[in-house]
Amino acid sequence: MLPFDLIEKLVETVTLVDPSLSSTKACSLVSHDWLPICRKHIFASVVLNEPHLRGMRQAPRQITIPLLQKKIKACPDVAGYIRSVVYTLSELDFRSNASVDALVEVFTKLARLQSLSLVQGTGYEYRSLEWCRIRPAFVKVFRQSSLTSLSVIRIPNIIVADLAVCKSLDDIHFADVSFATACSEIPHSPLQLHTLAVGANDGADIEYLRDLRCSDGRAFIDFSKIKDVALGNFTPHDIDNSEELLRLCTSIENMKITLNLYKQEAGDQDTFIPAGLSNVQTLKNLFYELTLYGYDDGEDVYLCLSEELSKMAYKNVLEEICIQVSLPMWGNSLRDYSPGAEWGTIDEVLGGPGFPTLRDVTVAIVINSSNKDIKEIAKKFRAMEKVQFGRLSASNSVRFHFLIGQSD
Repeated sequence: MLPFDLIEKLVETVTLVDPSLSSTKACSLVSHDWLPICRKHIFASVVLNEPHLRGMRQAPRQITIPLLQKKIKACPDVAGYIRSVVYTLSELDFRSNASVDALVEVFTKLARLQSLSLVQGTGYEYRSLEWCRIRPAFVKVFRQSSLTSLSVIRIPNIIVADLAVCKSLDDIHFADVSFATACSEIPHSPLQLHTLAVGANDGADIEYLRDLRCSDGRAFIDFSKIKDVALGNFTPHDIDNSEELLRLCTSIENMKITLNLYKQEAGDQDTFIPAGLSNVQTLKNLFYELTLYGYDDGEDVYLCLSEELSKMAYKNVLEEICIQVSLPMWGNSLRDYSPGAEWGTIDEVLGGPGFPTLRDVTVAIVINSSNKDIKEIAKKFRAMEKVQFGRLSASNSVRFHFLIGQSD
């Protein structure tokens, strides 16, 4: 028999090489001694009611609440391995008291759960479950001391007092949600968050969360302690909604901005980066993900982006900047596409003296196309590194990474 430490190392390596876990599942059949170690990885993260599996031919079996309940009853140890759950709400799980009881039973047994994502689907059969209908199933889960991360996506009328019992919560992610405003005072101590992520439609609710008070008068969320902030699925018109959040979060060290830009809106846009970000002098890491739609004729928006970054010059402590640009491309114009000179303006800004603490810059371009000329267009982009990013490429103080990727 192999030593336990060696078995564990082998299984961990297999899991890293094969994220699908099929190889890890095969390892679990080697012997009884391998089984617990393999289960630790197989059940560490569970996705319930995965919508993408529906209608797929030869798709793996969808994990549902009844199926997981059956598995836990047959092998109670499985519940102890589960650390993360992504649960897409299903009307079937709330149609009767018996189905709700099954849901409660399953989640109550997940005593070591660290991360929970509650997601409402986007199809016509979804969007019917409000917070008041699902809350009885999760109130006990929120009280678990192991729970440190919570995501709530596309669920309306959240009752904030239910979240106040999450004493160990460190990370909250809201996307396309709303809050029940009947509650003006929370009978609990404040949440001590490290990370806050919000979607494009949630800016108005930031003011509601800002004004919430605990029974002792303290703010429900101490925004000044938050270090990591993410703004997701924004358009230029949504950027203004984030200004209040940045005003409150005075200790931000890490910021991620995901922005979608459509060509027909480009003339109306005012900003790509929240104006308040230039005043956050604690920011060390900025990750900027930009997806452009309709830009298949040589135009781009790097000039505007570099202008926004220049506003942060000489008043920042930025150490790392990552800019990822996704370019969906279609049509015959791909053959004649030529990246504009504006792509290099970011080199002038970040390669200049305005960012003295900068140590790492990544520019990643992802070309979304299945066009047969994709290799030629990728070659044109690769040539930009020396031509338009000369300062960063030659810098001795900044590590510069220029990446080109493809996605169908």
